[in-house]
Amino acid sequence: MAKLSKKIVTAAERAEKDYFLWDDRIPAFAVRVWPSSRKVYVFHYRAGGRMRRYTIGQHGSPTNLVSEKISAALLDY
Repeated sequence: MAKLSKKIVTAAERAEKDYFLWDDRIPAFAVRVWPSSRKVYVFHYRAGGRMRRYTIGQHGSPTNLVSEKISAALLDY
């Protein structure tokens, strides 16, 4: 996958099951596409040895750039 741009996220088609579109620049940053066509920006991280997922927000509410900056800040944290 390449850099997640607004164009790529908007063009993402829904499927029978939910799936992730991963960003190459920020390894833990992705967009989750639901069967209902809902698109949500997420950040994956480990806490206490378990994989966790932080939801940043829906596609359209925060812009893609804001979501990338939040993910980069979380990654550095």
